[in-house]
Amino acid sequence: MPLSYIIYVGLTYFGRDEIERAHVPVFTKWQKGSRMDLRVLQTRLLNAETAVVVTEGGIGKGRTIRRNKVQTFTMVRRGDRWLCSAFHNTKKNRLFIRVNELAEPRLRPASV
Repeated sequence: MPLSYIIYVGLTYFGRDEIERAHVPVFTKWQKGSRMDLRVLQTRLLNAETAVVVTEGGIGKGRTIRRNKVQTFTMVRRGDRWLCSAFHNTKKNRLFIRVNELAEPRLRPASV
């Protein structure tokens, strides 16, 4: 199954081998010992074998992990397993999020 991985700085990786190679320096150097926190925002079935999952998450080493990125997964069912076919990661821009919250009432958090 073709696999694509796009990170927020615009780098693209295709295929499992390329994606694994790109992660070696990440997890052997600056993110060594880190953990990920992830929260599902939406799951949408496109058909019985395909789903789009939107999450927010982050990576860090402390007790609290900031969910400072948004991810889109395209998942494909193979038998009784769901496999990721495409992944896109976008870094949140807190300034633009706040400007949009102020301009769009529907985006405002319940506490505002």
